[in-house]
Amino acid sequence: MKKVCARCGMTFSCTDNQSEVTRAFSRLDARQRDYIAENYDNCLCCDCVQEIGKFFYAFGVNPYYSKKRKILSDID
Repeated sequence: MKKVCARCGMTFSCTDNQSEVTRAFSRLDARQRDYIAENYDNCLCCDCVQEIGKFFYAFGVNPYYSKKRKILSDID
């Protein structure tokens, strides 16, 4: 089944990409997985999952995401 990556727009085969994506996704921490769940409604290709894992903390956390998390933790 052909899918379009919600992040980069690349077309990929879900069955060919699934094991790679699962492996890449399993390497992400909870914040990275939450970021993907909150910002993307559809599948991501393996390259995008790996890129999020690699660069998520490169500049701290995305300011929008960091601010949103801080507000939620202040409420709890």
